[in-house]
Amino acid sequence: SPTPTPSPSEPTPSPSPSPSPTPKEMPKSVVKFEGGESEVPSSERTKIVELAVWLQANPDVTVEVAGHTDNGRSSDFRRELSEKRAQRVVVAAGANRDQLVAVGKADTEPAESNSTPEGQAANRRVTFVQRGER
Repeated sequence: SPTPTPSPSEPTPSPSPSPSPTPKEMPKSVVKFEGGESEVPSSERTKIVELAVWLQANPDVTVEVAGHTDNGRSSDFRRELSEKRAQRVVVAAGANRDQLVAVGKADTEPAESNSTPEGQAANRRVTFVQRGER
């Protein structure tokens, strides 16, 4: 019996290169602080480690490290404290410091109302904001 001849087929497209893995989202952590303190509590350090690991996987990204305070004490104290909080987090992040920009926001961007102790506690924090590529 005759051998079937293959029918003409469409040219096989060359395999497309596999897409580069999408970097996972930056950790959306908030590092909390005690009132009037700039020392990073040990319970909050894992959040900074997560950020440092993410930065190593995303070496071209820059992140704003924003220190915040509640509305207690003087405006100068709040400004200085918010800057110290941001700087402490940058230092704790280690080798990725050139990817981080520390800024002190004092009490200008509250997460919650400062009218309750719970709200004040929520405002004593450092947040991370992805700023783009360097």
